[in-house]
Amino acid sequence: MNAFVQVELDWRAYFFAFQAEHGGDPVMYGNRLLFRDGWRYSATDYAGPEWAPPEDKRELLLLRTAYWLKRLSMVKTERELVSRELKALAEMQAVRSAKLQQVVRFADEDGCRRQSSVQVDFDPLLARFKWLEGDIADCEQQLKELNDAD
Repeated sequence: MNAFVQVELDWRAYFFAFQAEHGGDPVMYGNRLLFRDGWRYSATDYAGPEWAPPEDKRELLLLRTAYWLKRLSMVKTERELVSRELKALAEMQAVRSAKLQQVVRFADEDGCRRQSSVQVDFDPLLARFKWLEGDIADCEQQLKELNDAD
């Protein structure tokens, strides 16, 4: 009896492994995803292609700088949005006599969709804001190190 073995590749899983290998958090650069180490990957297909960083040190420095500048811009934009949301909620709460309520949607143990209302929890937004502040500091530090290496 002839046994035939066939391997089915999981390109989605490969992409996530690639992403973890190259620092995660890609940014769009042209029509490709750019990673912090200079690797690039298709923005439209889990199967790639992928492109290695340039061998020329100057080109790699420019590519890595482009990554951190783009990431810094994206993170600052998100920080501004979170800051506005926190401020708006705080201003609304300040003129209300009861705690603001928010809608929470979830699936119960039977998989049925449910909805409930709970007091607005500022903690997740505050935590995200603090994380973004740290990420901005990291981006700025990376850019300083790249500038010093130049």
